[in-house]
Amino acid sequence: MPQLPPNHEHEYDPESGCYLCRDKKPFELPERLVADCLAGKIVVFAGAGVSTENPHVMPHTLYEEIATSLGIDLTEEVGFSDVMARFEAVHGRAELLQRIKSRFDYIDSFSQIQFLATRFHVELSTLFPLKEIVTTNWDTYFERLCGATPIVEPEDYAFWTLPGRKVFKIHGSVNNIGSLVATTEDYVECYERLRSGLIGASLKHMLATKTLVFFGYSFRDNDFNQIYTYLLNEMGRILPRSFIVTLDDGFDSSAYPASTVIQTDGAHFLATLKKHLLSTPHFLDDARFEAIPDALAEVFDAHDKVIERFPLSKYPDIIYTCSYQDGLIDAFQRMLHRKTTGEYSHICDVEHKISSYFELRKRNLRARRYEDVAYIEGYKNGLIFLISDDAVRDALPLYHVFGRKDDVNTLPALKRSLRKASTSHKAAHARARKLAGGVESDDLIFQHPPFFSFDP
Repeated sequence: MPQLPPNHEHEYDPESGCYLCRDKKPFELPERLVADCLAGKIVVFAGAGVSTENPHVMPHTLYEEIATSLGIDLTEEVGFSDVMARFEAVHGRAELLQRIKSRFDYIDSFSQIQFLATRFHVELSTLFPLKEIVTTNWDTYFERLCGATPIVEPEDYAFWTLPGRKVFKIHGSVNNIGSLVATTEDYVECYERLRSGLIGASLKHMLATKTLVFFGYSFRDNDFNQIYTYLLNEMGRILPRSFIVTLDDGFDSSAYPASTVIQTDGAHFLATLKKHLLSTPHFLDDARFEAIPDALAEVFDAHDKVIERFPLSKYPDIIYTCSYQDGLIDAFQRMLHRKTTGEYSHICDVEHKISSYFELRKRNLRARRYEDVAYIEGYKNGLIFLISDDAVRDALPLYHVFGRKDDVNTLPALKRSLRKASTSHKAAHARARKLAGGVESDDLIFQHPPFFSFDP
C-alpha cells in the first residue's frame, strides 16, 4: 500500500489507479443539508467505514479476521455480533477484547495506515457548526482529532453541559475496554439501555430537532440496521429527515423512510460541503492554517536572535519584544492545537476574539502593565494573521518597542529603537528597568506566560 500525501487533491476518475480518486464520486449537494449545517442542526452518525474498518486501511476487516479464525465461510454472511459471540464462546471475553485492542494499536503505530483510518475525522474537525456526533465505533479518533468530549457511560452525562463537541459512543470505547459492545448479548443490552437509560433519552431529545447524516455504513451493516430500527421504533413519525452518505450502491433509499442516499466517499463529501461553505462570510478555508507552522518557526528564529544579541542587563526594554513574541508564539501554537475543534475555523468567532484583545490592550495600557500590553499585541496580531490575506501576513511585525510610531521589522531597526527607549517612552522604560532590576546574568531571559499579572 503506497504512502499517500496528506493533501490528496486529485479530481474524480473512475479509471484511476488511486482508490481515493475512484471514491470521489460526484454528487449534488442538498441545499437543505447546507442550511441545516450552517444553523448547527446536523448530527453525524459515524460507522466503521469511516475509520479502521474502511477497506483501504487494512487488507482484512476485524469481522473477516475473527470469522476466518473460527473457520466461518465469509459467504455465509453471519452477522457481526454473532461472529463476535462465537469467538467469545470459544476463546473468552478477555481474548476478544485483546484482539480488538491489538488491531487499534497496530493501526496507530503506522502513520501510513493511521492516515487512511482518520481521513474522515481530519476533514470533519474544522466543520465548526457540528457539535454532536453519534458513533458505533470504538476508536478514539473523534476525541483525539475532533476535540469531542466522549459520552460513553451514564455518569459521563454530567459533562453534557460543557461547551464544545460531544461524541456519543453508543457501542463503547477502547479507552474503557469493559464498555465495548461486540457480541449479540452486548447489542441486546445496549439497545435496552438506550430505550430506558439517560443517554438514550438525551439522544432522542437531541435527534428530534436535528438532521441526521449517516457516514460509513453499508445496507448490510448490522450496526446501521440496529440503529435505524431503534430510531424508527423510538421516534416513529417524528424521525427527522436523514442523509446516508455511502459508497455502497446497494442502498435503496425507498427502504429507508425520509432518507436521501448520496453515493460518494465520506471525507470527499465533507470537503465538498466545506468548499460550499466558503461562499458564506463565516467559514475559514482550511488552507489558511498551512502558513502557521512556517510563521511560528520564523517567530522562534527571531526570538532566538533577540535573546542572543540583546542581553536584558544592557537592554531592559527588550522585555517588551520578548513579551510580544511570546504572544505571537502562544497564539500560533494554540491555533494549531485547537484547530481540530473547529474553534478557529469560524471567522466571526476569531474576529470577536480580536475585538476582545483590543479592549484588553486598552485596559492594561491604562494600568501601565506594558509587558502585558506587548504580549496582548502579539497575540492579537497572531489572530489577525490567521484570517488575513497574504499581503497583511507579509507585513507581520516580528519585534515590538514602545514609543515607535511604525512597526519594527528588522534587527538594526530594533537596536536603534532600544537605544532611544529611555526617551521615546519614559513610562515603559521605567517599568522595564523595574522588571529587569537585579538581573546580573546575561543568560537570563524574560518570558511572558499565557496569562496576565495584576501587580501595581
